[in-house]
Amino acid sequence: MKHNNRILALASTVVILGLPSIGLSQTLTIGVASNFYSTIKTITDKLHAEDHNINFTIIKGSSTVLTAQIQNGADIDLFFSADQQKPTYIYAKSKKHFKNMEKPFAYAQGKLVYYSYHKNKKAFTNASIKNTLLKDAFVMANPKKAPYGLASKEYISNALKINMNTIKNHTVLRSNISLTFSAVYMGNVNSGFVAYSSIITKKIPTSQYKILNDGYNPILQYAVILKNNTLAHKVIDFMHKPTIIKIIQHNGYVIPKEHVK
Repeated sequence: MKHNNRILALASTVVILGLPSIGLSQTLTIGVASNFYSTIKTITDKLHAEDHNINFTIIKGSSTVLTAQIQNGADIDLFFSADQQKPTYIYAKSKKHFKNMEKPFAYAQGKLVYYSYHKNKKAFTNASIKNTLLKDAFVMANPKKAPYGLASKEYISNALKINMNTIKNHTVLRSNISLTFSAVYMGNVNSGFVAYSSIITKKIPTSQYKILNDGYNPILQYAVILKNNTLAHKVIDFMHKPTIIKIIQHNGYVIPKEHVK
């Protein structure tokens, strides 16, 4: 399969971790959904510190964009999506391109959060969030492109009982959850729906957010090994370590029962 490096350069953020080592240096290219980027960077930094011969190229973007890149020949070995559907789709449609591709597996479950730029004296409730959304602009990830955007839409419809058509004129959409968080964090929009992992990373005060535990389908995040299987399994095995599991949990995720198996 031909590699489409131009797509990589245009559509994603590429970060190279680790420096080439003398001898048996190897590089694994990881595609990762924006919400899990800081976590996987921490994990790969720690793995590289233990074995300097393992280097990483990390490509960050929305799950939809990364899936399109993979379908178009992007040179990605291991893909961490923000949902279950896209790795499953790749597994079903791309077996002829990735002869050693392995079955997708769950590695984390995300949490959706309502986040306000302004501190709130009282705890946020569904009622107060609903009142805000009905009158003020807010931001969310595009439901057609980002799993957290779909979860946001489900929460608005199911928990708040709001018809999305009635608030579409002041609904601001971003292509991925990282850009969604930035819109509120920078004060461009007063509030929005973001990943709990972003809240943890930026140490946002509890007076500015509410963790949303219901009203949307679980955000099960799946990964798929496309190629370079031996090196990819070193990352997956590393993620089983108790210290790494604690990092994943600390960064705002629930560990699925099946974990990374």
